[in-house]
Amino acid sequence: MLTTVARASGRITISQLLRHWLTVCIGNMVGACFFVVIIWFAQQHMGGKGAWGINAMNIAQHKLHHDFGQAVALGVLCNLMVCLAVWMTFSCRSAIDKILVMLLPIAMFVASGFEHSIANMFMIPMAIIIKTFAIPEFWAMTGHSPAEFAELTLCHFIFNNLLPVTLGNIIGGGFLVGMTYWVIHRWPGLKTKLIQQSPSVYFRLLLFGKSDFTFRRVVIYCKGSTIILSKRTVDIWLQIDNQIIN
Repeated sequence: MLTTVARASGRITISQLLRHWLTVCIGNMVGACFFVVIIWFAQQHMGGKGAWGINAMNIAQHKLHHDFGQAVALGVLCNLMVCLAVWMTFSCRSAIDKILVMLLPIAMFVASGFEHSIANMFMIPMAIIIKTFAIPEFWAMTGHSPAEFAELTLCHFIFNNLLPVTLGNIIGGGFLVGMTYWVIHRWPGLKTKLIQQSPSVYFRLLLFGKSDFTFRRVVIYCKGSTIILSKRTVDIWLQIDNQIIN
C-alpha cells in the first residue's frame, strides 16, 4: 500500500518498488519457515492426540482447493481489510487507539476466511511438514493417513495459493486502498507543486489566493472573481508559460 503510493507520487522508481516487494516477501518467507521449524520441533502437531496437526492440515488443504479467480478475489478482500486497518491507524494518537481501530477489519478478514499470502507462508508449509514427516504413531492415533492430504505439496502451494493470493493482495492493498487514497489526497498538494514549477510571477501570486483543489478542476478565488480551471488547462498554461520564459 505505502510503496504503491510512493511510486504513484514519483518518490521511488518501479525497480525500487519491485525490489522492496521482493525483499519483504523473502524476509517473511524466512521468518515463517523459521517458526514452522520451531513449532515442528516443539511437537505442537501432537497436541490433543493429534487433533492440532489434523486441523492444521485440513485448513491448509482447504486453501489449496480455490480456483485461480477465487484465490485472487479472496486475496483482494483480505488485504483490503488489512490495509484499511493500517490506514485507519494514521488517524490515531495512541497505541491503544491503534489497537482498537485495527480489531474489526482484522477480525473480519480472519472470520471470513479471506486469504493472506504472508499468513499462508506459515500455515501451508506447516501442514506440508506435518504430512511429510509425521511419525506412524501420529497417523495411528488420529485415524487418518497421509493419502488424505495428498494435495499438500510445495508445487500446489505455490501455484494454487501463493501466486494468485499474492496478486490479489497487491490489488486489494496497493490499488483499492493505496491508490484510492492517493487520488483523493493528491490534489491538495497541487497548489504547492504549481507554485514551484510555474515561472510566472502573476500565476504564483494568483495561487496564493483562496483556492479549492479537487480531482478534476482547480477553483481560484481572487479579487472577488472566481476562476475555474481544469487539470488540462493548468497543464497547458504551465507549458505555454515555460515556453515564453525559455
